[in-house]
Amino acid sequence: MKNLQKPIKSVALLVRPHSPQLKDKVIKILEIFSKSGIDAIVESENGKILGLPKTYRLEGIEKILGVKSIKECAKKNNPKATKSAQKTPVSAQRFSPKIDALVSIGGDGTLISAVHKSAGSGLPIFGINMGHLGFLTAINPSELEGF
Repeated sequence: MKNLQKPIKSVALLVRPHSPQLKDKVIKILEIFSKSGIDAIVESENGKILGLPKTYRLEGIEKILGVKSIKECAKKNNPKATKSAQKTPVSAQRFSPKIDALVSIGGDGTLISAVHKSAGSGLPIFGINMGHLGFLTAINPSELEGF
């Protein structure tokens, strides 16, 4: 697991799927990170759906996490996976992340998806709630600058 005392200098944003209405809020979050000196990457599928300008950095989740296949890693972390996959658990050595943390923008489901995709990476995940009720997401967008 990564040292949580290490300053966060780079993050990847995973946004609630199929939510183009979040574009303005995501851009505001990217601006806040930029002003704080934090390099931010947006997962490419999310960035395309949001219609983000090319000035923002978009990359695939596998490249962000430094793995060949998210599906293969997830399968190895799944207790119902095949017996051979269960014998080879994913360890932090399998990941070579380009970031210090993941930021989930959405609700609890988006946060759970981020956990599933990054299981075994040791990356901290920070949840920003874009819904009405969030039990797992840490803060609302309006609280980000003071956090």
